Amino acid sequence: MNAHLAFFLAASVLVAADTPSKTTRDDRDRFQGTWRVVTLVDNGKQAPREAIQDARLIFEGNHFSLQGARQDYRGTFKLDQDQDPKSLDCTYHEVGGSDNGRAFGIYELDGNRLKLCWRHGGKERPHAFTSTEGSGTRLLIAERE
Repeated sequence: MNAHLAFFLAASVLVAADTPSKTTRDDRDRFQGTWRVVTLVDNGKQAPREAIQDARLIFEGNHFSLQGARQDYRGTFKLDQDQDPKSLDCTYHEVGGSDNGRAFGIYELDGNRLKLCWRHGGKERPHAFTSTEGSGTRLLIAERE
């Protein structure tokens, strides 16, 4: 094999290895759609099953809504998938209300399962996927519909 051909083949392999595959998707793309809430823990207290049985988390573009829970929310979100754990910043308001706020959280996507943990009111971002009494955190687990 001549040296030029060997160099070209080696360079092609290196470029191909560095190029993301077409099947790799950005997390924001993977968020899109409707997610059924299966678990919600607020400040260490598990939400009763009947309180979340109709709850859906819907992502469209950079907008989200939580519907069917005791409180409905809408807002916008921004992800940083380069953080460890991955981070989520939300600006939200209650549907039909003027109360606006921010929440800083973390997320984990595992196939058709989404795990979110956040604090409302612009407080410090949680570092783990837990919600204990007095922590001021909410932990939500959802599955793709």
